[in-house]
Amino acid sequence: MSNITIKRGDYVVATKDINDIQERSVGLVGDVLGEKLTVFFIGANKIVEINSNYVAYLDIEKTGKPYKKKICNICHLLKNDLEERDIYMPDMSKNFNSRYYC
Repeated sequence: MSNITIKRGDYVVATKDINDIQERSVGLVGDVLGEKLTVFFIGANKIVEINSNYVAYLDIEKTGKPYKKKICNICHLLKNDLEERDIYMPDMSKNFNSRYYC
């Protein structure tokens, strides 16, 4: 998360609860009109218009292995590396893959 100017097509994370949108929810920015953003929050399957100070820029290229931040593939919340996770079956290379759960 950073203090970068947010633009259309950027990914963001909610920095606080926004009505039905849970804090740490990951969203995709649609329109930007000054300080107002239209964001599709993936896990909630909702489009909301919010003030830009309710979200922070998220560089999704810096999530997942080997980074400390992960995005849950079920609820689409940004999680820390040491939070709840489930270890599944080994992959084809016999490495265990961990997946975050809700």
